[in-house]
Amino acid sequence: MKKVLIGNTLKDLPMSDTLGKPVSLYQTKSKYILVMIYDPNCHHCQETTKSW
Repeated sequence: MKKVLIGNTLKDLPMSDTLGKPVSLYQTKSKYILVMIYDPNCHHCQETTKSW
């Protein structure tokens, strides 16, 4: 497993909002943003995130 990269800057990812409209990560106005990247086929990821 890799170390957590807290505090590092993530490159701008193509995303969509809840209506399916394209939105930029850097256009999001928030004091904090949590980005969780995982593999849905990974057993460890499934166990760690099953309560989400």
